[in-house]
Amino acid sequence: MAFSRVVQARVSGEIQDAANAVIQAYGLTVSDVVRALMIRIAQDQRIPPTLFRPTGETLTSFAGAGRGGRQRFADLRAED
Repeated sequence: MAFSRVVQARVSGEIQDAANAVIQAYGLTVSDVVRALMIRIAQDQRIPPTLFRPTGETLTSFAGAGRGGRQRFADLRAED
C-alpha cells in the first residue's frame, strides 16, 4: 500500500484567498486541485503548457528586452 505524502507551498494570503474562493465555487478543496495537477503531470510527463501562459506585462517586458529596454515588473506569473 502506498503512503500519502504532504505537499506544502507558500503563497501570499491575497492569492490564497482568491484561489480558495474559486476552488470552493467548484465544490473542491485545495488538496483536490493539487492532487489533480500532480496526477496530470505524472501521467503526461510534463507541466500543462497553459499553466505558464505569459501575461501581457510579461510579453511587453520581453519585447523591451529585445530593444535593450530595462523595465522591471513585480509579478511576471501567468494570468487566467
